[in-house]
Amino acid sequence: MDDSAVRQEIVDTAKAYFLKYGYSRVSTAEIADEAGRSKKTLYKHFPTKEALLIAVVERVNSTVESEIVSLLADAALNAEERVRQVLERVGVHLVSVGLVLYDDLESKEPSLYTQARLQQRAVLADLLKNLLREAITAKAFRPDIDVDSTISTFLASVEALAKPAAVASHADDPTVLFRTLVSWLIAGLK
Repeated sequence: MDDSAVRQEIVDTAKAYFLKYGYSRVSTAEIADEAGRSKKTLYKHFPTKEALLIAVVERVNSTVESEIVSLLADAALNAEERVRQVLERVGVHLVSVGLVLYDDLESKEPSLYTQARLQQRAVLADLLKNLLREAITAKAFRPDIDVDSTISTFLASVEALAKPAAVASHADDPTVLFRTLVSWLIAGLK
């Protein structure tokens, strides 16, 4: 197996572990063992656990970015519905990452939490800015919208809703939280 495939395998294993158990409750030895690799091999590709976390966050972000890009390419959706579906997908994504991994990072490794959130926000903000601008150009929304403030407020709101207590209060269907938020946002953009 070439180095790229080994690296991919390690990141996939770490992603599964970090999302299930959090960052602080997982050791590099566990990840290496689960990936069927030695710690030496893991450290060859990722000199620190933090470097591995950064690779996992990049993978998670690229996955949601790909999902959003495919929604953007769906010509069957009108501009408003495209915005609605993308924003709901962002909410679901942030819950899937936030419930364990980001909650753990926030309490145990605040600087890593901040770094991961900033990286995530940058990826999402770029995609969402373009999406809203396209919707404004298509006359689906008012032209006077402050796109940057709208995106920032939306992401902060979703991050707050992605906390375990908020999601637990809607355990039967956590996406309800985001559908409601997105409906309010879209109503305000018209």
